[in-house]
Order: sequence, then structure tokens, then C-alpha cells
Amino acid sequence: MFKKSDRIVEGCEGGGGASSGCTMDLSHAIDDAQIFATILNHANEAVIITQDGVVQAANRQAIVISGRSLEELSAQPFIEFVHPDDRGAVFERHLMRLSNQNPAEKFHVFRLLDKEGNTHYLETTGASILFRGKTAGLAFMTDVTRRRQAEAQIRASEAQYRYLVENASDAIAIIQDRAIRFINQASASMLGYSPLEVQSMDVLDLVHPESRDNVVSTHQKRLKGERVANPYNFDALTKTGKRLNAQLTAAMIEWEGRPALLALVRDVTESRKLEEQLQQAQRMEALGTLAGGIAHDFNNLLMAIQGHASLMLLGDSLGEQQIKSLKCMERCVRSGAELTSQLLGYAKGGRYEVRSRDINVIVEGTAAMFGRARREIRIHKDLAPDLWASDVDQTQIEQVLLNIYVNAWHAMDQGGDLYIRTCNSLVDSVQARGMGIEPGKYVKIAITDTGVGMDEATRKRIFEPFFSTREMGRGTGLGLASAYGIIKSHGGFIHVYSEKGKGATFSIFLASSKREAEAALPVVSALHRGQGLVLLADDEEMIRDVGSRMLRELGYDVITAVNGNEAIRLFREHAGKIRLVILDVIMPGSDATEAFKAIRKMAPGARILLSSGYSVEGQARGLMEMGCNGFIQKPFDIEELAGKILSVRPD
Repeated sequence: MFKKSDRIVEGCEGGGGASSGCTMDLSHAIDDAQIFATILNHANEAVIITQDGVVQAANRQAIVISGRSLEELSAQPFIEFVHPDDRGAVFERHLMRLSNQNPAEKFHVFRLLDKEGNTHYLETTGASILFRGKTAGLAFMTDVTRRRQAEAQIRASEAQYRYLVENASDAIAIIQDRAIRFINQASASMLGYSPLEVQSMDVLDLVHPESRDNVVSTHQKRLKGERVANPYNFDALTKTGKRLNAQLTAAMIEWEGRPALLALVRDVTESRKLEEQLQQAQRMEALGTLAGGIAHDFNNLLMAIQGHASLMLLGDSLGEQQIKSLKCMERCVRSGAELTSQLLGYAKGGRYEVRSRDINVIVEGTAAMFGRARREIRIHKDLAPDLWASDVDQTQIEQVLLNIYVNAWHAMDQGGDLYIRTCNSLVDSVQARGMGIEPGKYVKIAITDTGVGMDEATRKRIFEPFFSTREMGRGTGLGLASAYGIIKSHGGFIHVYSEKGKGATFSIFLASSKREAEAALPVVSALHRGQGLVLLADDEEMIRDVGSRMLRELGYDVITAVNGNEAIRLFREHAGKIRLVILDVIMPGSDATEAFKAIRKMAPGARILLSSGYSVEGQARGLMEMGCNGFIQKPFDIEELAGKILSVRPD
């Protein structure tokens, strides 16, 4: 520690006579030394004086920082207390100071090891002085350890944030006065520009013209402090002119002393597509439910008309005109049934008889049929010889293919080429997620035409029921909607690619079968008469009436039920007498499933034929899998009814 006996500067030593030149001011000099010692001992800086490298004097802060007493500091050269890596630099500066080569030395930092081995960063400046008649080094040292630690933390934090910004998947930019001051790597990758290129660009050059007004308006409101949507979507433009759907999250910040906008931009093009697909699927699901309900009610009406027409045609006293009128009614019913079949195809898929089929055989058959009817269309086939089989309803897949062929024909009014290709396809999990199907093995049918093609707006709507680009009277707008529903009900997927003026390609994916393909079964159709008691259960009076008459005409006795509960009661009352139950799928009270279970519990061998204005999907499919003997779709004529009864009760 500095004491009164220490010489702070060369001069008075506290004694002597007139020869010393200090007799007049001796007492004052001693007082001054005490003042200086007090000041130095209360200073925040550490102060030391060294001679020959050894500490001769030190203030209180030097002792505090070093953790050593003055005796300990003086016991060995000061350089031994310096961090080994800094000793060379400290020694060099000390030599320069002693030789007066660096009289006005600037601050420098070295590391000091205290008694406990802790490191202190000392910001130091010094000078060469005379101390007790000899040259010495005077050093002023400020402990900047905390500051250096804080700076290191700041640098580490900056490095972390820089790493996060540069490696972020979202584009990050700082925008000031419509100029881009900073962009990260993701911005460059997204937009296709380098950071240097965008520095000279107006930020609006990166915004699609259709979105610019909205972007400018939103930014102006933000500058005024008004509340704006955050985030919000806009369309961006890449260097190549590609349009991106982007989501912008922004905040006002200060950049180089002036207001700026910190923008985080995310490319949501793919997620927007998935969202649109989901919305489309939900919309089509809702339309499908509506279409199914309409088809069901319409089929019940057609059933009554068809049934009565069939019964009247069996009469012997009909005139030629009467027969002609009835035949016309039947044709109208068949046309109506085809329309509801398309509605049901869209709504529920309409799968009736699912078997393992060779898709090439179905393609060959439909292509030949279409080719005979539309000779102006040149058909080219490329069918894989090793194509996997698929579990499908042949009639429904034929309907899908013919609907697509007809759609292609309408797109090629002056004739053209139709390319049909089949192949095996492995769909991975990523592809499957995008198509909404399970990953695995699929049979792919690709149908390409050379027609007029479609724009994007049309392509997005082609599977909607009743949507058509043709003029009124040239189509119902149900063909492709029905195709969509049928393929979906088969657990498959149908995709369309088209550009205006470049034709269209419909790609159909059907899950492969684990079984070998079966040959198509012949259709049983005969006016087979029988006998015995039949229970007809249907909630529609007109269906019970015409159904009873048709069954009696075929030789059967009939009892009817208006709902499932009554069907159960009548079956119990006539136990052992009822040879067949015709059960409507949709009825009030106890539904068809409960009625089926109750009847089968009473008579495990009971023959049960399902009937519905809906397709066999949904509840009917579940009942078929539970062991129902057959299904007949309304409307049906007396010949269909006879043939179906024969197939479920051949005895």
C-alpha cells in the first residue's frame, strides 16, 4: 500500500535541511503525500509501481484484485502473476516503457491470475517514472472482467441469433423506405436472388402485382399505428417469375437509428394447396351427402313407377299403344335410374359386386366399346403385361372409364388421339399423404387426350356435381363427379393434370389385390316364379304396395312391415313359415341392422335380401359383410326381382 514514506514523485523525502531545497514546504509535501495516498487507496483502479520487475508499491484495489498482500506481491516478479499467454506482450511493453519508446502508451488488456487462480482482465496504461532515485514503472489497471464477460456473452448471443437467422427455414428481411437492408439465406433461396442483388431493388418488385395494393395499404396502416392483420397472406414473385403464396409476419423496429420493418415470410404455397384440397374434399363430401339423399328419394319414386309398369306389361289385354306407352315409361325410368346411379356413384361409390379383376381386361372392353361409337377418336393402348389385379366392381370401373372417355371426346370435337396406359405403381408415404390414400401397391390407369385442355380454375371444379363447361343440354355435369366418387369408394385416387391448349391426363390409382383376378360372372336375369311366404319391410307405402303386387305375381304370399320393429314382430309370429325377408335399409324405429340381428337370432338360416334407394355402401355394406344374402338396388323391375330372389333362394 502507498504510505507516507513512499516517494510518489522524485523530490522531497520528508527530511533534510536547506540544501534539500524543500525546507520551506516540507510539512506541506508530507500532507500532499498523504492526500495522494488516500486518493490512490480509494480509487477504482489498481495502481502499482515496479522496479526490476518487482512490485514496490501498490494501492488497495491492486491488493483486492490480485488477492495478495503487498509482501506477497513483492515476493516474486510481477510477470509471474500474469497469465502465461500474455506474459510476452506484457514484458515487451514494460521494456518499451522503460526505454521511453512508448511514452504515451494507450490502454491494452492483459489477464492477471489472482491468488485463487481466477482470471481477471485488466485494462492497463502506464508510464516510466523515478521512484527512490531509480527508474520504475507506474501502471494503472482497471478490472474489466465483467465487461469482457458481458461482451463475450453478447458476441455469443449475436452468433447464436445470426446462426438462427441464417439457418431459419423462413425468410427474414429488414425493410426500410421500400429498400431491403438485410435478407437471410432462406430469403435468397425462396426468391432466387442473392443478398447483393436485392440491395438495389424496390421491395414491391418482389410482390405480385395483384397483391401490391394490399401490401402497401397494410404497411401504411402499420406506420400510423393502426391495427392490422398479423400475419397476413400475399403473393410473392421469384426471380424466375414464379408466383408464391406467402405468409407475412411483421414488426416495426429501429435500424441504424431509423424506423424499419422486420419481416418474416413463409412460403405457404404447398400448405395452401393442401388446405384447398381439404376444403374441396369437405365440400364434395357435403355435396355427396346431399346427392345421396336426393338419389334415394328419387329411386323410391322410380321404383313405384317401374313396378307398376312391369305389372301392367304382364297383362294380356293391352293394346299396341298401351304397350308402347308403358315401354316408354320404362325407358324413362331407366334414364332416371342412370342419373341417380351417377349421383350415387359420386355420393357413395355404388360398389355392388367387388371381385379381384384384371384391369387390363376392363380397359380393353371399354376402349373397344368406345372406339366403335366414336370412330373419329384414335385410341392408343399401352397395357402392362404384368399388371397387378385389383379388387373392384367391374361395372362401376367401366362407368368411370367411359365417363372419362366421353369427357375426352367432348374436348376433341374435331377428332384426336386418346392414349390409355396401365402400369404398376408403388405409392410411398409422402405421395399417399398428398393423395389421401394408404401407401402401398397400386394399379395406375393414365388416360391422356389431345383436346383443348383446361385452365386451373376449371381443373379445380371438374369433379363437382352438375359442373360443366358445355352448353345447356349437352351434359348433366355428373360424369366426372360420379367417377370421383367411385374411385374414392374403392380406396383409390384420381388426379388430373391439364393446361389450356395442351390436352388433359386423368391418372387413376386403384389398390392392388392380394388375390388372383377372377373371371366375370354371368348376370342372372329370368322371370322365375316361386311359392311361400315373403316378408317385405319398407317405410314407403308406395313401395310396399307395388312390391307386394310384384311378389304375388311371381307366386309368393306376402306380409308387409312399415319399420324394423314390426318386421321383427311379424317374423316372430310367423316363425318357420317365412321363406324370405326383403328388408329396406333405411327405416324408422328399429333400423335394418337391429332387425337383421334379431331375425338371424331367431332363425340363423333365414334368407334376407336387402333393398335400398342408396347404393350398397355404408350401412348396407356392413350388413352384407355380416352375412346378408344379397342386395337389390331400387328401382328394379319384376324380372330383376325374380332373378335376385332366385340367386339368394335357389330352392
